Amino acid sequence: SGERSPEGVRAAVEFELAMNKVEQVSSETRGTITALRQDINTLATSLGVSSASLAETAITLKQAGLSVNQTRDALKALALTD
Repeated sequence: SGERSPEGVRAAVEFELAMNKVEQVSSETRGTITALRQDINTLATSLGVSSASLAETAITLKQAGLSVNQTRDALKALALTD
């Protein structure tokens, strides 16, 4: 059936909460945040990395002063080395 596992639901909620935090610490456009969201989902799927953990890393990078585009590049590099 089309039901999600409790773990899948929890992971999705954690990802959404983390992305909300990314938006809160960013002054950039929704379109830029959407691109970051898509990059995180692509990286998570292709590399088998948790999208929530990537989003949490994005929060840290944004708080360190990186732009969303710099954050996207850094996440790609970090995900490849994980």
